[in-house]
Amino acid sequence: MERAAPAAPPPEELRALQLLADQAAVALENARNYAETQRQLRDAQLLHRAGQAVTRTLSFQEMLERLADYFMQGVSVEACCISMLDVTRNYLVVMLDRDPIPATREAPGEAYRITEFPYLQAFLEKQQTTVIQRDAPDLAPDVASNMDSFFWKSVLMIPLLAGQEVIGVVELPEQRQRREFTAAEIRLAESLAHQAAGALQHARLFDKLNRRVQELAALNRIAYRVSGALSLDELGAIIEEETLQLLPAQIFFFALYDAARNRVAYKRILDSGEQLTPFEWDLQPSLTRHVIQNKRTLRLDDQFSQVPSDNAPQYYGEGDEHRSWLGAPMRMVIVPRFFQRR
Repeated sequence: MERAAPAAPPPEELRALQLLADQAAVALENARNYAETQRQLRDAQLLHRAGQAVTRTLSFQEMLERLADYFMQGVSVEACCISMLDVTRNYLVVMLDRDPIPATREAPGEAYRITEFPYLQAFLEKQQTTVIQRDAPDLAPDVASNMDSFFWKSVLMIPLLAGQEVIGVVELPEQRQRREFTAAEIRLAESLAHQAAGALQHARLFDKLNRRVQELAALNRIAYRVSGALSLDELGAIIEEETLQLLPAQIFFFALYDAARNRVAYKRILDSGEQLTPFEWDLQPSLTRHVIQNKRTLRLDDQFSQVPSDNAPQYYGEGDEHRSWLGAPMRMVIVPRFFQRR
């Protein structure tokens, strides 16, 4: 209240003013309590829907999509990345990336060697939810570089824990501006992650078993078709068709090795859907030679970070360098047959 000249307000005005202030305080507290109750109700409903989703019989991919929806809705972000830990290779493998920027969106299966990211290794060892701010003055250069590559201003990282074991991580970044995640948002994200971890592990195991059943059925079908091939060309076509159904790839070749001449005859070459002309090649240092010499399957991921030093890859034509490579030897089995003349 304001007066034209200094004067003490009458007692009745002070009482009225105090009453008004008390009523305003109660109204504000009620509004705050109502908003908090509504938020808690929304969180409970979201957790309930997420719980129903993870208990249903969903495929691994369907479950990833549904969980990403809940994480993004619960924390109000426009991006979400769910990755799983590959313990045998010590890699973190992207399962789903909901990055709204196509240029920085990671494809499923993109793998990162954990030892190359110290902050990620520390996060997985601590098994604790972490918030990273890009403008933090003590931010490590490697973390800053990684955040810049995805335009992250802030990121909330939640471990996926199955019991005492970390099986993956959920990253919820903010790309528009710096974001302070509230304690309530963090609790909700952790609750969602707790529900998701076991369900994702079970769904992945189910998908793995289902793929194994499909692979066995495919191998049985391949054996039947191969046994009926009447020519080498027909055999190569069958191998190409069946292999690409099991393992879709941009490039495929089927080759035969002549040890006496030390030459490789490429019978079928498929590059980006185009059949190339068959040709022969002197066996020189290459991944193909590595497979032939070692008589073992060779698998290379992560843009050839583990290429054999004595058999560097050889590229043909003007295509891009390969990001991954899988080669398997074929062994000739000779079955003796005995005939008796009458």
